[in-house]
Amino acid sequence: MDEVERLPSDELFRFLKLSYGILQRPFEELFKGELTALQLHVLYELKVGGKASVTALSERLRIPKQQMSKLLSKLAGAGYIRRVPVPDDRRSVMLEISERTSAILDDRCSKYIEKFRKVLVREGIESESFMSAVRLLSDTLECIHEDKYTSDDI
Repeated sequence: MDEVERLPSDELFRFLKLSYGILQRPFEELFKGELTALQLHVLYELKVGGKASVTALSERLRIPKQQMSKLLSKLAGAGYIRRVPVPDDRRSVMLEISERTSAILDDRCSKYIEKFRKVLVREGIESESFMSAVRLLSDTLECIHEDKYTSDDI
C-alpha cells in the first residue's frame, strides 16, 4: 500500500505492532520467568516517576486499585519495591523501587540498548537518529500524558 493511501488507523496499528514487537517485547523477555509485563510496567513507573501511593499508581497505569494492591504485595514480598511510611499519616504508605531492583533494571537496560545498537548498525540506521526520534516521541507523548486525559478523550 502506498504511503499516501495508508489510512491513519493502519499507521497507528503498524506503529503499535512494530514498537511492541521490536522494542517492548524483547525487553520484557529479559525478565521472563522473573517478572510479568504488568509488574515491569509498575517498576518502570516507580523508576521514572519516583515514590507513589497505591492510588496514584492505579490511576496512572489504569489498573483497578484491588488488582494493583495484589500486584504490589507480590513485588514487595519479593523485594522489588519498598513500602515507605508517610510521616504525616501513619496509615498511609508510599511505594518506591528498591535499590537492587533499580540496579537490575539499569543493567538489563544497558545490555538491551547495546544489543539494539548492534541491530541498528547492521541495518544501516544511525543510533543517534533513532534515539532522537525516540526522544521526540517520548516528549510528545509526555505532553499528552494520561494524567491529563482519560481513555474517553483519546
